[in-house]
Amino acid sequence: MEINEIMFANISKEIGNGEVVPPVNEEIPVSDEEAPAEVQTQPITDFSINGYKGEGYLTFRFSAAAGASNMKVLQSIDGGQTWTDSVVVSVYDGPNGSYIGTSTLSETNTGVRVSELTAGRYYEFKIVVTGGDHAGDSNIISTIY
Repeated sequence: MEINEIMFANISKEIGNGEVVPPVNEEIPVSDEEAPAEVQTQPITDFSINGYKGEGYLTFRFSAAAGASNMKVLQSIDGGQTWTDSVVVSVYDGPNGSYIGTSTLSETNTGVRVSELTAGRYYEFKIVVTGGDHAGDSNIISTIY
């Protein structure tokens, strides 16, 4: 037997009458539909202190988080080992262009004021966004109040 005959015999199959035929290439069905694109999220990266520092208050600014279902400001006094909810006293209402006295952040807000801070204490702050294009933890701001 020659090498070509051996190769042919290994890739062929025998039908009932002893005749050897090459295997049939089976087609693998391919869908015409494309797989849905994976949604890429980019957490807020421009979270920063906005300059307002009052008696126990600090103001921050950030990009709006379109599509967010929940947003909150967290703070840490132990270098990020533990995080607690900041006390939000007002938010900057982007479409209306002013601070309003509410403790609930929404996807259109671009600023927030937190309170109950202690002078001379080291703090870290971040925004946590659930849902939308900016889901995830923002950059961290470190400051001594």
